[in-house]
Amino acid sequence: MRKVTLILVITFVFLLSGCEEGNRIVELRIVRYPDKLIYRLGKDVKLDLTGGKIAKILKSGSELVCPLKFDDHDCAYVTISTNADFTKVGDYVVKISRGDKLFVEYSIQVIDIKK
Repeated sequence: MRKVTLILVITFVFLLSGCEEGNRIVELRIVRYPDKLIYRLGKDVKLDLTGGKIAKILKSGSELVCPLKFDDHDCAYVTISTNADFTKVGDYVVKISRGDKLFVEYSIQVIDIKK
């Protein structure tokens, strides 16, 4: 009985470690930029990610394409940040990251349509 239990435990650990390594994300890539890259001063107040998609490239070589508006558990493990100040005209950066080393960035603009 002990041998069978030991074999099952070793097999289980082996399978888990092998699966997890192949599913490790090694790269992020923008597949489609969001529909909105230009924001209007005085009108727009927050980042709009509608239409945007990223790909998570796994160590196994497969890709998982996810919309930037996550409602899916597989796509939820990235952070989206920006230095945008929607009260000031300028060029800003949106950063999509997973941890410290995996990230992609794209630019947005805040413009004054009165000028």
